Amino acid sequence: MKRFFVFAMLVVSCSSDIRVFTDHDKDYDIRTYTYYRWSEIKNIESNRNPIYYNELNDKRIKSAVNKELRKKGYLESAQQAELVLHYHIVVDDMVAYRENPVFHHDASWMRPEIAYYKYNQGTLIIDIMDISNCLIWRGYASQILDDPASDLSEVKIDEAIVKLFTKLPAKK
Repeated sequence: MKRFFVFAMLVVSCSSDIRVFTDHDKDYDIRTYTYYRWSEIKNIESNRNPIYYNELNDKRIKSAVNKELRKKGYLESAQQAELVLHYHIVVDDMVAYRENPVFHHDASWMRPEIAYYKYNQGTLIIDIMDISNCLIWRGYASQILDDPASDLSEVKIDEAIVKLFTKLPAKK
């Protein structure tokens, strides 16, 4: 049990690490675009968990993304939009396993002790599409979620989005 506790603490202690990944369509140069708008589709995520999909998080995510896009030279404009943005929140139930050998008095006999820890892996995906809904750029940030209330705080969302948008090229 002591080993399990130590293993669980190691997994939880890594939860502050936000990992970010991006991908883009090489046929499009996102730096040539200026104006964007948020997708008007509200019901895409309507069947999702309201702990994550709610008006507070919607406002936090959009505000943080808008702030980072302004820093890069992109402007929000519903009338002149060349780009359309949408986000997704994915929360997966995960299990981490660790095998520790257990030795007994007879050194020739050993049995593995398997410890596991259940946790939630949260991923925020930001899609940037052209006006015809062709995906141009996708970025996502992943982190272990210990507590939905604190892990989706404004500070955590800002931290994830700042880290994610360092990988988006600035406008020409």
